[in-house]
Amino acid sequence: MNMNSILGALASIGINSTIVGRALINASTAAAQRLLLDTAKTDLSDLTTKTALELGDYLDLASAFAPEIDTPVITQATSNATALSSPVVYKPYICGTGSAISNSDGQGDTYIRFAPGTFYTANGGSNDLAMYGQTKPGGTAQWAKWPVIASFTTASSVSVVEVGSYSQDNNDTLMPLIEVNGRFVNDVAIRRTVTGNDWKFTLTFPTAKVRTIKIYAVGSFGLTAIRVPTGQSISKPSAPTKTIAFIGDSFVNGAGSGLDAGAGITETFAVRLARLMGADSVLLAGIGGTGFTAGSTTNNYLTRASYVVGKAPNILIVNGSINDGVGAGTLAADIADFLAAVSTITRVIVVGTMATGYESNHDAVKTATELAGREFVDMRSFLKSGNYGIYRYSDNTHPSTQGHRAIARAIFRKIGF
Repeated sequence: MNMNSILGALASIGINSTIVGRALINASTAAAQRLLLDTAKTDLSDLTTKTALELGDYLDLASAFAPEIDTPVITQATSNATALSSPVVYKPYICGTGSAISNSDGQGDTYIRFAPGTFYTANGGSNDLAMYGQTKPGGTAQWAKWPVIASFTTASSVSVVEVGSYSQDNNDTLMPLIEVNGRFVNDVAIRRTVTGNDWKFTLTFPTAKVRTIKIYAVGSFGLTAIRVPTGQSISKPSAPTKTIAFIGDSFVNGAGSGLDAGAGITETFAVRLARLMGADSVLLAGIGGTGFTAGSTTNNYLTRASYVVGKAPNILIVNGSINDGVGAGTLAADIADFLAAVSTITRVIVVGTMATGYESNHDAVKTATELAGREFVDMRSFLKSGNYGIYRYSDNTHPSTQGHRAIARAIFRKIGF
């Protein structure tokens, strides 16, 4: 039976063929996936390709959306008070202790698994109810904070989950990204429909079953609790087997959000590439305005090296930065120092500067990386005038949402995964 016949049969019994079709496509063979990935969709010189990208027809294993059975109805409320009767409440382990806590690595929680980062609670006393991402080393000027990426597994009886939040900014417009069983429900930001610091969102699934749910929250979001109905439970997912870390500038830390065609930190090429590479945990050590040289001893890439090494990632990916200027400058020496500092990480991949006009920078990064015996990905002039209309954000500097998707696909093809 061919795929069209399968989809027709599913539709006849009321199953959404669009969503299931995506799932079937993305359960196909590795060879078929490679064919999809190798289809030329980064050259926007023809209108057919441009239209295809705008319609979002590109599907691969990592970007397929959750099937209908794992796609919840999402509701929001301007209150963190539970709507469940006698709920079972799971607070992040550093919350509600009666005192403020700083510099938690998030790994001591019994029920919730947190991606690498540093976290804290605010104020103490009755106000230490939310877990926030700490500012990254040297990230104060950019307000570059570790995202709260939290995952948990529901028991087979669970069909409703409440996620409570206390936001530091009641004008925060963004909801977290939500992933269910390894598939995104949304891979760009959902807009908050409620205002106020104290709020929650509820995930109501069509059936009860075991699901591993991951939320990717950024900015001022503070996680207060995961709640399920009385008699039900959640558990901590297995420890990750592949952690991919990224050190970079605003191409990793984000600029704008998917709401305005830009990309927040969990919408950049980094998260997309990590998923393509099969990561089950990601460390996003990006800070805008920095580079191998840019930021100097205040917050250049080297200042994050020891932190990232301490998290023992399996792979480190570093993006060359336009912040280092159009020429070679002191890049060779600074790259050598950086790569020496991350020498204990088994696989380090350096991505060349991506924008046209930075060819000398790109070539200097390439030479220094190869001299150190590390992998280099050639992205020389990938972002150029021929594709700016769709690949560049409205600030004329950063990639758009589509640009980040294209970057992730291109790097993935080049590293031969």
